[in-house]
Amino acid sequence: MTRSLAVGNSIREALVWAKQQLAALDEAALEAQLLLAQALAEDRTHILSHPEKRLSEPERLTFGRAVERRTKGEPLAYILGQRAFYDREFLVTPATLIPRPETEIMLEAALTSVSGASSGVTLADVGTGCGALAICFAALRPRARVWASDVCEDAISVAQRNGIKSGVSVAWMQGNLLQPYQERGIRLDRIMANLPYVPTEVLRRLEVSEFEPWLALDGGVDGLALIRRLLDQLADCLAPRGQAWLEIGADQGAAVCAYVKDVLPLAEADLLPDLVGHDRVLHLQMP
Repeated sequence: MTRSLAVGNSIREALVWAKQQLAALDEAALEAQLLLAQALAEDRTHILSHPEKRLSEPERLTFGRAVERRTKGEPLAYILGQRAFYDREFLVTPATLIPRPETEIMLEAALTSVSGASSGVTLADVGTGCGALAICFAALRPRARVWASDVCEDAISVAQRNGIKSGVSVAWMQGNLLQPYQERGIRLDRIMANLPYVPTEVLRRLEVSEFEPWLALDGGVDGLALIRRLLDQLADCLAPRGQAWLEIGADQGAAVCAYVKDVLPLAEADLLPDLVGHDRVLHLQMP
């Protein structure tokens, strides 16, 4: 149990205490500031410019509980209830995967494929989670028709709230992979999909599995179960010359490309690397 803050602590003293509690983290000072800002319902600028301000009893209790949750490994994004992705902030809950910077590779590739002046382009974000990919694309390509789907009803609820907050037009649907689009006869020009790709046994050993939803992480025995299923469905939904981007694990590129040759032999496939050079995104273009 994290030691409670003593009554009468100032912001300066509270931050010193929290930094000690979070010393094992790479950015202990920053995280302490963010958690205290949330507890005080202020921004970081206010926290840093008012070091002598005293904390009320409710503020101390709220801050102490937040620091304790972080010392137990709970992701900062879940404690704060939000995470930055690309050019905006998104609400996140334990029902949604926390957006990662590497997923921006897929978003930027999809944005590059559609000019800002293009109209009539239809895009789907499959496995949308908190809606980050769909919302960013819709905001930056407002003339496109953007759909987003997820098998998890709670995730769709969070995504809808993010969509309202961002003021963008996205059609949200609950359903498994491309099934909602197949049922509605929707033909797509672009598809982005950040599906689960962590092998089950690997996931069991990862700290992330203690807090983030297994549904959004567990890719089956080899990590490719859902990716293969989506590839099997692509031909029925993707328009001629349509393109798709699928996030994959760093060691899955060869296996995914081999599967594409079997099920989509006429499609062009290439791999996009992340910032450290690992395969990160499978890119497909239909004939």
